Amino acid sequence: MASKIMVYMIKGVSSGIKEVVATFGCNNLSANQMKVWTWRVIGALERSGIAVIAFVSDGCSINRAFIKKHKPATVHPSGVIFDTWNKCARDRKLFFISDVPHLLKTTRNCFLNSRWDKLKSRRKMMKNGKRISWDFIIKLYNQAQKKTLRKSYKLNAMNIYPDSYARMKVKYAAQVMSATVCKDLRSQGWCNASETALFIEKVNDWFDCLNGAHTSIAQKKKNPNLAPYTIYHRFGLLEDFLNYLDTWQDEAANPNQSYSSNVDDSMVVDADNPGDADISEIEDPSEEVTKASSRQLSSQTLEGIRITTLAFKPLVQFLLAEGTKFINARVFSQDPLEQQFSKIRAGHGGSSNPNLHQGLRKIKGLGELGELGMRKRKGNAGEDNSEIKVTNEPLLKRKCNRIPKFLQD
Repeated sequence: MASKIMVYMIKGVSSGIKEVVATFGCNNLSANQMKVWTWRVIGALERSGIAVIAFVSDGCSINRAFIKKHKPATVHPSGVIFDTWNKCARDRKLFFISDVPHLLKTTRNCFLNSRWDKLKSRRKMMKNGKRISWDFIIKLYNQAQKKTLRKSYKLNAMNIYPDSYARMKVKYAAQVMSATVCKDLRSQGWCNASETALFIEKVNDWFDCLNGAHTSIAQKKKNPNLAPYTIYHRFGLLEDFLNYLDTWQDEAANPNQSYSSNVDDSMVVDADNPGDADISEIEDPSEEVTKASSRQLSSQTLEGIRITTLAFKPLVQFLLAEGTKFINARVFSQDPLEQQFSKIRAGHGGSSNPNLHQGLRKIKGLGELGELGMRKRKGNAGEDNSEIKVTNEPLLKRKCNRIPKFLQD
């Protein structure tokens, strides 16, 4: 019997459509089987008049292997596959997007494991001869505890010493990789902390450019990076971030680059502190850790960032050329799918591990009930602020044309 379920959901780019269109039960899914099912679903949607332009998924190994089985429509020097020709619509490309919130979490996890302490940390990230270390964040948090007014007001214990549950929450990663933390870190004037502040700033700008939820969020939060895309030339920050990562990767691979593990006594965090005991990183354990790889982000995270960033620009340009008035970047995320699974688990008494029969039955029920079902506003996915107006006004009655009995014969 199948122990897992694979769900395909369609999401409208310029509409509020969010609907599960296919489910498959499986045990050990392979990339070949996923390719067969995916193109079967895309073909059915294209024949129904629904144009599929992007495939959004997280960074698990099966999804990455599925992407690599396609012939790229645009050959990139890095070898990353971010688009392919649509087999069901030969004149249109299919773009691959790695879920941005998941990439933010894996980036934070790499940063979390970059430590110069007494423990055997997996990473010691460096750039331009300076450390990119989580020790600066710990020191910033410890100093802020003594102050009444804090610049880094978003930092709390869950940000600094996250447990396994907190590591799965996007908001905890976003609160660390934020502009407020970057500004506060720069204001301290600490030695060797400039690259850490720059790294946080780059990641924050990249995430904001790919996280615009609605048309007024930029004005509400006074952040122009969250504004919807309406012009063809607004991708400078995304391209700068790719150049930043390329330069960093070349520098880490350079054998002549100086690598020093010396650290100031003020930056050493006590390993006996129980809050520092669990700093294991949620990464793909298959990655071979070398001196070069330990100086930068994980290879899986770098690949996902490149896939998403390289695909986003031509994807938005294509949609604008087709007549779309504006594009909110967050439409290319799998938040609705995660909300769907949260409803499935909550619909069975909070069961964290429903079986295949329960999952299929709940998906069918949610499809019949539509948007009137349970609405989870907050969670690991983005906040859902859409409203559904339900009134008790009676429906319009149909006029009944009565026929006289003598005319019925």
